[in-house]
Amino acid sequence: ISKPNLGSEELNILVANNPMSASVAQSPYFYVLPLKAALKTTDTTTKTSLLLHAVQTRPYQDEARVPLFRALMSAQKYDMALAVIAPMLPDTTYAYRNENDTEETDNSLEETLTMPDEPSYTKKVFGRVAAADAVSVATGVGEAHQRLNQNYAALRYLRMAYRFDTGARRPELQKKITGLRKTIRLDAANAKRRPQIHSALEQPGMVRPRLIMQGKTLPAKPVVKGGVAQ
Repeated sequence: ISKPNLGSEELNILVANNPMSASVAQSPYFYVLPLKAALKTTDTTTKTSLLLHAVQTRPYQDEARVPLFRALMSAQKYDMALAVIAPMLPDTTYAYRNENDTEETDNSLEETLTMPDEPSYTKKVFGRVAAADAVSVATGVGEAHQRLNQNYAALRYLRMAYRFDTGARRPELQKKITGLRKTIRLDAANAKRRPQIHSALEQPGMVRPRLIMQGKTLPAKPVVKGGVAQ
């Protein structure tokens, strides 16, 4: 019996339901097959490749983005993970400090850091991310930003995750948020203590040694022998 031709190679393979390789699933314009293949494989590299193919084939659809985001986070590819999930995230242009804003006053910094973690509204809406994935995705986005030393963005998303979560993860999230606030305050204090590089010799403020987090030590300076660091 001859197999029907459905007018699409991908549909023909789906109907045949035969085993296929990852390379076949990633044929040009295939979308459903790489998604199905990604669900079956346990190899992170193969899964990432299949999901990336699906996103590139139909960038306007979201099915592959969350699983691809998680696979990239597992592979520690934080920049790429954020780029993949970005189209699904909500607009976060509300009042949060910009990472590059060096002119912020102590009062505005504290206002940012002491905003309540749980606003008066609690509706679980996180862009185009499904409600069931809101906590894990918001947490992952926050952790990716933190890994990239983008602490204000990390604080923003971890606080979203805290607001969305109603279960056992709240103490863990609160601990992360508290740690980030300490890091941000420390970075702001050190920004005022470090010298500024410019043509004038005078400094606008007093230059002081860098502060470190309590319980941590600065790395030891290398021993120099014969002009070569040991």
